[in-house]
Amino acid sequence: QRAMYRTNLLAKLALITSEIGEAVSALQHGDDRAFAEEIADIVIRVFDLCGYAQIDLGDEMISKMVSNRKRPYLHGKEC
Repeated sequence: QRAMYRTNLLAKLALITSEIGEAVSALQHGDDRAFAEEIADIVIRVFDLCGYAQIDLGDEMISKMVSNRKRPYLHGKEC
């Protein structure tokens, strides 16, 4: 049961990764429409994963933003 849950999570993450690759490819080819569609696919797959894993994405995003405000300058974040 637990092993199948983990396997499904990994599969869902792999699908997100695949969509990211498609977005990169669309951007490299200058296809703005396809890029936008792939970004939508990424978000849809993230929501699907969160639903499956019972993650409240809204709560997690708020918590992460609060945490990030307290962190030093990293990854392009402006001071």
